[in-house]
Amino acid sequence: MINSMTGYGFISKEIKGNIIEIEIKSLNSKVFDYSFKIPKQLLKYENRLRSELKKKLIRGKIDVSIIIKNKIKSKVRFDKKLFKHYYNELKTLSKTTGKINNESIFNNTMYINSLFSLDNEEKIEFKTLQFLFNKVINECSNSRKKEGKSILNDINNKIKNLESSLKSIIKIDETRSESKKKYLLAEISKIEHIKLDSNRLEQELFYYLDKTDINEEINRLKEHFLLLKNTLNTIDSNGKKLNFICQEINREINTIGSKCNKFKIQKKVISMKDSLEKIKEQLYNVL
Repeated sequence: MINSMTGYGFISKEIKGNIIEIEIKSLNSKVFDYSFKIPKQLLKYENRLRSELKKKLIRGKIDVSIIIKNKIKSKVRFDKKLFKHYYNELKTLSKTTGKINNESIFNNTMYINSLFSLDNEEKIEFKTLQFLFNKVINECSNSRKKEGKSILNDINNKIKNLESSLKSIIKIDETRSESKKKYLLAEISKIEHIKLDSNRLEQELFYYLDKTDINEEINRLKEHFLLLKNTLNTIDSNGKKLNFICQEINREINTIGSKCNKFKIQKKVISMKDSLEKIKEQLYNVL
């Protein structure tokens, strides 16, 4: 069963006076591409969260946002001892880089975020964070599956169009070779004052008709259509493999188009190309 790479998951949970909000948005991408926006107190968990994300969502452009809101009003606590330490360090550093006045050193020290904290800032345990994070991943994964069903229905309809067009081509082609042979012989008979070797003429006709024969392409297309349908119905989502199969289908359709100049067949070839292009567009979003 195919899965889309487009998905969304969100959770909001109150934990000891803090509200934690986790949001995961997923879009299509050729590789696993992620970005995290999380509070500094959770930065130490980023690699572990990334592993959870890649293991379950596998591929796509994935944006993760984690916000912690303090429900209870808190007083801001300022670490004077730490401030003094940073101030002295910057002052020492300024002596090696040039004269910098004390006011500039003071202002720059105030920009250091770690100097400020909240009285009731609660440390989030990784087990709690991991549990909530996995719930959001699962929600995102389920929305991918739902989107995947819609994509699958659309692709199956396009495959039916391809098979219908191929059946029409087979029907038209049944009389094409014979009518082409009759046409060529009729045109050759109009040529006057030229003696023709009937054996050589027959050989040339067979050679020409063989060059325009499309039975091999028709058989390969049937096999590719079957492989495409079987791959769509596998347990795993095989977006890349499905794209490779479509490339092979496109090659056979192009060969039929180049071998056949009959308008009715060319018309069906154009219809097949249109259906295949729509399948390829959908596959860009398949995991």
